Amino acid sequence: QTNNAVNKLHYAWQRLEQPLVLTDVKLISQIKSLSGLLNLDELQVITIDELRKCELGQNLYSSQQDDLALIMLTSGSTGMSKGVMLTHKNLLSRTIGSVQRNNFSTEDITLNWMSLDHVAGLIYFHIRDVYLGCKQIHASSHLVIENPLQWLNWIDQFGVTITFAPNFAFSLVNNCVQNIEQGNWDLSSIRFILNGAEQIVAATSRRFLKLLSPYGLSSTAIYPAWGMAEVSSGITYNDNFSLESTTDDDSFVTVGLPIPGVSLKIVDNQNQIVAEGEIGSLQVKGLTVTSGYYQNPTANQEAFTAD
Repeated sequence: QTNNAVNKLHYAWQRLEQPLVLTDVKLISQIKSLSGLLNLDELQVITIDELRKCELGQNLYSSQQDDLALIMLTSGSTGMSKGVMLTHKNLLSRTIGSVQRNNFSTEDITLNWMSLDHVAGLIYFHIRDVYLGCKQIHASSHLVIENPLQWLNWIDQFGVTITFAPNFAFSLVNNCVQNIEQGNWDLSSIRFILNGAEQIVAATSRRFLKLLSPYGLSSTAIYPAWGMAEVSSGITYNDNFSLESTTDDDSFVTVGLPIPGVSLKIVDNQNQIVAEGEIGSLQVKGLTVTSGYYQNPTANQEAFTAD
């Protein structure tokens, strides 16, 4: 039936010039039925399993750093999705900069429960962790939504060192006070909990740290950060967030300094840099910044300045 998810898929399919759609066995009949529902004569759908039966291709493509590697569809929360074009240079520069900034290593064990069409799941975790060659664990987000403490169970079970959540997930855990008091976790392995993708509320993060401190969670484990699809995921990190350095009354949480290869400035309506402490618009320049939106000159004109 027609719904928001179907409309977004239809829009993306049109925006990307009616590409072949890949899916799994469970979904193929439903997606094929969209051809009749939406009158799409050109809709082609096959399963990943069908591709696996084909012979291996012999014409290997030698990719270059400025080649398009990925078109990331933005969430579409302010309208229909735009296709953010990211090159190999964009993705690898963000990965290497993040590793240098945060001292990640092959020894890390990471846990992601965001979907792989989200920049955090695909770029922040999976691509970085392939580069590192570290152990990466992925789980369905609905399992955490249904039972927020499952997140803590996995950290304990796998000895996770790096994980991620938006502000709402910290709130979900905080609301489970009674169950937390009866818990039996070892969270001492965690050294880096990325907090991003939503506005960060100091009181929420601080309560999370306090509630879980009896289970070995460090008071410095949370790292507020900022990023978006257009800059290849997280590019700033605050490594000074703790119970000692913040209060519940803080109106804003600093998201720290940028990774190597990225510059930031805050400007007024005339693109002039504002004085420190003044509110303005954030502009980003550097190796991780998209070359633009796919087939969308209007959005490109609005998003980019001369420099």
